[in-house]
Amino acid sequence: GIYNVKLTDQNDCDAFDEVEVVILDQPEVDLGVDQRICEGEIVTLSVNNPNGYDVLWSTMETGNSIEVTSSATISVTMTNGSCFDTDEVIVIVDSKPIAMIISDDVCFGEEISFDNGQNLLNVSYFWDFGDGTSSALKNPSKNYTFPGDYSVELEITDLVTGCRSIDDVSVIIHEIPNPNFVVIDDCVGETVQFENLTPESSGLNFLWDFGNG
Repeated sequence: GIYNVKLTDQNDCDAFDEVEVVILDQPEVDLGVDQRICEGEIVTLSVNNPNGYDVLWSTMETGNSIEVTSSATISVTMTNGSCFDTDEVIVIVDSKPIAMIISDDVCFGEEISFDNGQNLLNVSYFWDFGDGTSSALKNPSKNYTFPGDYSVELEITDLVTGCRSIDDVSVIIHEIPNPNFVVIDDCVGETVQFENLTPESSGLNFLWDFGNG
């Protein structure tokens, strides 16, 4: 507003003037509570700024919001002329447990073992064997009902932070070959013919033992 000013000196002489005083609004900034996220995640920090005040973050970014992916103490200052307000928040990024599946292909009918390969504390395990069955054991074993190619997934969850990681592998349960052949009899001294009637399948190797050493 406009204010009148009167100045009186020691001789009772008066002087008058007027001055305009502008009362600026005080910015208010609130980043909320501290944030905790898992490795690989993003937290967005933002301020409410309907009046379009100047905003400067401790990361030297401007604007009403920033994205944070690593542990840090983040502060922000909102300025309106000579008036300002500041707030800060702590961002903690927790590491994920590492999910890692170790397993080998087996023949149908054999038990297949799965190993996480690590000794982790305060975690839970969830195995999906790709055939509709699952397990919560650390290093489970199982027998598949049918031969085939199965996608196995392991999810590990940190029971303290809630952070999770997933690994998946493909395991092959090989079908057991069914060897079959016939012998075409011949006379002594002539060549005996053996005909292989085994159903064709990729990856088969044949070793004949004729029983004569």
